Amino acid sequence: MPLHGSSRFRSETTNSTPHRRKIHVEAFNQLWCVLRLDRKYGAGASPNGRQSAEVPRPPGGPDPIANWYAPPAKIGDNLYFLGERAHHAFALVSKDREIIVFEALFDYAAGPEILDGLRAVGLNPKKVKYVLISHEHGDHDGGAYLLQQSIPGVTIVYGAAAWPSVLARTSPHATRSGPENDGTDGRVITVGDVSVQIVTMPGHTPGTISFLFEYKDNDGNPVKVAYVGGTAINFNGNAAYYNTYLASARKFAAAGAAYGANVLMSNHTEFDNGYFRAQTAEAIARTCPIRTSSVNAR
Repeated sequence: MPLHGSSRFRSETTNSTPHRRKIHVEAFNQLWCVLRLDRKYGAGASPNGRQSAEVPRPPGGPDPIANWYAPPAKIGDNLYFLGERAHHAFALVSKDREIIVFEALFDYAAGPEILDGLRAVGLNPKKVKYVLISHEHGDHDGGAYLLQQSIPGVTIVYGAAAWPSVLARTSPHATRSGPENDGTDGRVITVGDVSVQIVTMPGHTPGTISFLFEYKDNDGNPVKVAYVGGTAINFNGNAAYYNTYLASARKFAAAGAAYGANVLMSNHTEFDNGYFRAQTAEAIARTCPIRTSSVNAR
């Protein structure tokens, strides 16, 4: 995972001796900072300070919080990680501090990670205008009904093809009021000065949707993101299933290229190390003398 230097650091690369000395000092400080982070978050531990060993799950109960909880992390000037260690959620924030949230996590994680996480970074959960759900699986939408109940006026958005299975559940679930809840192909959702474009990607599930959006890094530079909504593949499908999955992957690759995306994100740490990258971005911003841009990129 490359650590992209800030524009201030890059702008000082001149041939003059005083500047070379300054660069050497700052390069040493940045390297030392990364080494300190590596020692702090070494093997057997996670960036939130909890040991990685699993706590036994009680029979019939939810996974103990020590197994999944992660603190919120500031990735860029207006993008926050609100996920737990295995599954991601994010907040994209406008200049007016209105919010688009990506994903709703398991029901037991939605409160501690998303609602409390927003408060922990100084944001008001009641200013969440949209919650965008990548697909109809409980690790990403189990908490959707809780967010719908907790945030007045919030709009929950699924891919249109996801709603039939969501509404058929006997367990608590989000409700659909009308077309405003449908993530149709090409729809652009805008809150203030931030926008998200939806790309339908049937394959992982019938209602999988992916996202294209821009955020500002820690130096205020624009970063264009291609966020893949459903990555895993079933191995018991038929030819039509695999053809659909492949067609969707090619479609999103083309959409991301046309958008000019330079960062690829997903909703599972196992696919992009997003939890570790987000926590590292937060730690570097807090402890390092040089701001580094797009730590979670690529």
